[in-house]
Amino acid sequence: DGQVAGGQQFDGVNDYIDLGPTNILDGTGSFTVSAWVNIDTIPGLNEHYGIYSRIPGAGDNGSFRLMVGQWALANDSTFDISTNDGTWHDALANSESPTGSWTYLTAVYDGVGTVNFYFDGAPDGSDSYTEPGVVVGAGQYIGAASPGIFRFDGFIDEVRLSTAIRSEDWIEAQHLSMTDAFIAPYGTQESSTPYCTSRVLDELYVLYDFEEGGGTTVNDVSSVGAPLN
Repeated sequence: DGQVAGGQQFDGVNDYIDLGPTNILDGTGSFTVSAWVNIDTIPGLNEHYGIYSRIPGAGDNGSFRLMVGQWALANDSTFDISTNDGTWHDALANSESPTGSWTYLTAVYDGVGTVNFYFDGAPDGSDSYTEPGVVVGAGQYIGAASPGIFRFDGFIDEVRLSTAIRSEDWIEAQHLSMTDAFIAPYGTQESSTPYCTSRVLDELYVLYDFEEGGGTTVNDVSSVGAPLN
């Protein structure tokens, strides 16, 4: 089960999703990334669990990885964005994801060197961010940092990758809407302007909601992308 209907389970051994070499999001320029995660175990020393990654075919330059875990620490589940421009760099959130329950992780890069993190819709620190090198045609994966390493152990749901810079209010609203807490107690009905507009969908680059229920295909259900095997 997922946080929003169905989710995708990964066994931490040999499960991952190969999105192919299309250029979904390469970590350069502004972006907002988010996912619900429910980890079964905590990563060990120098281990990570890959959520989404973009990895070049040769060398590390151009790598862009969204992961849970932290270098040089055992039993750590901090949200980590790892990039490579010829040297590895890591931007880290403050909080750790617990085992056995769903956590909503979000990161917003402003395009000028700072990434802001959010944990269950609330601010969770910021860190300096180094854009990866530009590499055309890198492989992209969900549930691993590459085909061979840092396989995710647990469940992932609602992977959302966007080139828009989302606001703190927008992120909080997204969290509330996916926890059935968006609508507060109300009184007399009043007219209002809809909160969500078509512009929100237009800015969403990809959305993997894992509602397929089986098979070997995961679909991008945003207004921009197309199904990927």
